[in-house]
Amino acid sequence: MVTAAALIRIDGVVKRFNDVTAVAGVDLEIGRGELFALLGGSGCGKTTLLRMLAGFETPTEGRILIDDVDVTHVPPYARPVNMMFQSYALFPHMTVARNIAYGLERERLPKAEIAERVMQALDLVELRAHAQRRPHQLSGGQRQRVALARAVVKRPKVLLLDEPLAALDRKLRERTQLELAELQQRLGITFVMVTHDQDEAMAMASRIAVMDQGRIRQVGAPAEIYEQPNSRFVADFIGLANIFEGEIVGHADGMLRISCDPLGGEISAPANGMTQAGPIAIVIRPEKLSLHKEGAGAGCAGKVRNIVYLGDESIFHVTLETGAAVQITRMNADRRDAGVIARSDAVRIAWAPEAVVVMPR
Repeated sequence: MVTAAALIRIDGVVKRFNDVTAVAGVDLEIGRGELFALLGGSGCGKTTLLRMLAGFETPTEGRILIDDVDVTHVPPYARPVNMMFQSYALFPHMTVARNIAYGLERERLPKAEIAERVMQALDLVELRAHAQRRPHQLSGGQRQRVALARAVVKRPKVLLLDEPLAALDRKLRERTQLELAELQQRLGITFVMVTHDQDEAMAMASRIAVMDQGRIRQVGAPAEIYEQPNSRFVADFIGLANIFEGEIVGHADGMLRISCDPLGGEISAPANGMTQAGPIAIVIRPEKLSLHKEGAGAGCAGKVRNIVYLGDESIFHVTLETGAAVQITRMNADRRDAGVIARSDAVRIAWAPEAVVVMPR
């Protein structure tokens, strides 16, 4: 997405390490004040791209601009960015306040200004009462907030976060996701976050770039990437997805007729610009499928193979009569529903045509 308010522009960036291409021609714009996530699996190039933004790596080709200034060959200390590392990298022998003040002291700012800005940063992350403690006296979540305060106290235009919540347990990570997103909105600083955790990216980011093999496969808001993935890779990487092979056999009034043997024959789906006959892949998210005890009606017949109970929801693994495996999620909203459908039960699944997403195979 091209935006006139772009703060960061990455133009044709390539990074090679000997004969290995880690980043393969990335073009990307990140807006002023965004919380932007680079999302992908291990080795996809996301951390290398972040390190090039920070200045720790230099592109083999291409250029990086921040606020319309070419910083491609500018050293890290001269860039208007700061980085929060996955390990937090706090100095164990320093107090919380000294950890936060360290970068300002290196810039030789007046002591009164340093003290004022440190107190502001401590208030921002609600740690003023812990100013004289050392890192080993803090919880994991508190250490994370100290690292964040140290990063924002220098008031960078861009804050880079490398897997910022990876060291936290699940409950603390979920709470900190909300806190970090709210803090970013209050500060108005552009955050660029690297993560392999799709739930984290979906919960926090205003936009996400999904990366694979050094390339960006799709950029968009979380809802756009989840509801309208542009490729089989993105559909499979983001959330749970039922993906089947099919073939477009006709279209009319904005709807496609699709022959799909795994789903028992012909189905309908919105065209969304795809009308050419031929092989395609279709995606139906598990929560968009309804599940009923076997009986007359539309849909496909099958048998429940397994049920995974997750507290707030259950995932039903169903094998259809065609042999296709399907996942259906149901919210556990009513305790009276528990056990209504059990393992080995004969069932039918159904869906609305609008739940089907069509993409090139």
